[in-house]
Amino acid sequence: MIWRYPVAVLIEDFVSRVTALADVAPEEAARGFIKAFVRYSAHFPQLNRLMMQECMSDSWRVAYIVDNHVRPMLDDLTALMPEAAKLLWGSRDAHRYYLYVGASAFVFSAEQECLRLFGVSPRTEDFIEQHANLVAEMLLR
Repeated sequence: MIWRYPVAVLIEDFVSRVTALADVAPEEAARGFIKAFVRYSAHFPQLNRLMMQECMSDSWRVAYIVDNHVRPMLDDLTALMPEAAKLLWGSRDAHRYYLYVGASAFVFSAEQECLRLFGVSPRTEDFIEQHANLVAEMLLR
């Protein structure tokens, strides 16, 4: 198996998902993106951990990640699927964007706390699917 950077996996998944969901109703496309991001976050919690660590201060690394990875993905999704993007984070609304990212990713970054506090691993397939459905319902109401 070839190891790939988590960001590369996210970008590959993003490109294939945009292609697959281009002709789907906006709410279903948004739901698909939410569920995919939850699953991605469960399998690669280190990316959210890295972003949390890096964003504690301004640095060239934060600028590089945002300018070369995050913003282009948001721009592409907004251009290709504007109605689905609007459901996810409005018109580039920081509150909605961070609700989307935080709700989707944080529990997997805090895996050990979840285990100690609730006695459940957030990285099981059952938990991941339940979490994906809950986040989608919460964000798309």
